[in-house]
Amino acid sequence: MSVMFCHQETDLSLRDSAGYCIRRLAPALCNKYKDVGPDREFLVSETVLNLVRAGIRDKNELLRHEAVALLGEMCRECDMHPVLRDLAKLANKADPEVDFFENLLHLQSHRKTRALLK
Repeated sequence: MSVMFCHQETDLSLRDSAGYCIRRLAPALCNKYKDVGPDREFLVSETVLNLVRAGIRDKNELLRHEAVALLGEMCRECDMHPVLRDLAKLANKADPEVDFFENLLHLQSHRKTRALLK
């Protein structure tokens, strides 16, 4: 449901709330099922990473932004999956100034450039 709001909703507050919901829910579910391999694999590989792939390829810039934010949150919060473990090296919980995903989403172009050079 939240994914549909991010994709189709024109109201900014509803779209932001839906994105926030996804960014909180996906890592929480991943951590809840961290001991159940098949469930975690389905959740991360089949669901979340597919949503991120589709979101990054979408024409809508706001949806691309939400997809990168979700990927960054998943990398920071649950690095049990091999893909997320590799990407976790680019994330930094303690200092958002050096976090690749935060810099990529930043409005200032020099921060985006810094993220891409990393």
